Amino acid sequence: YVSDYGYAAAPSNWTTELSSYDNSTNTNNNWMYLGYLEWTISHSIGSSTDTSTSAFRVNSSGRVVYSHVTGTGAVCPSFYLESSVVLTGGTGTSSDPYRLAI
Repeated sequence: YVSDYGYAAAPSNWTTELSSYDNSTNTNNNWMYLGYLEWTISHSIGSSTDTSTSAFRVNSSGRVVYSHVTGTGAVCPSFYLESSVVLTGGTGTSSDPYRLAI
């Protein structure tokens, strides 16, 4: 969700509107910012536009925009963990992924 991107930043950045999120102070403090065009799962609620073909995306400079879904873009999967899940090992790299246990 687009809100996950906003809250992935340092708390000092939470007052910046995501549509203005295109400077290094914001992007350097956001662990989800990769520097690519990335689509989110979020659609506009209550918009007069057709939400079936539009979504929020993070552009390459880090700013969030609402756009018609066309072309290609990265997708960054995310998930929520229950409080009973614990990290049991790994460094989070492709050769040593995190290991979780419940």
